[in-house]
Amino acid sequence: MRSSLTAISLSILGQIPTVFGITTEQSDFFETKIRPVLAESCYDCHNSVNKKKAGLALDYRDALLTGSENGNVIEPGNPEDSPLI
Repeated sequence: MRSSLTAISLSILGQIPTVFGITTEQSDFFETKIRPVLAESCYDCHNSVNKKKAGLALDYRDALLTGSENGNVIEPGNPEDSPLI
């Protein structure tokens, strides 16, 4: 179950660069530097399939924009003001 959850999460997150309208260079950076960290450190507890610790799911865009029980975790286009970053 854990490996299929990870696979589902990774496939969903693969859509994030396209949805946010970023460049190929930015997408490559996300794929090589950011996604591996999220997959290794975050998805087990912060996913929409079976867990949402603190009400936070990181595996789809609307969840990222909704944030957690404690408020927003990202500010689109403003990483300096994004607590998750």
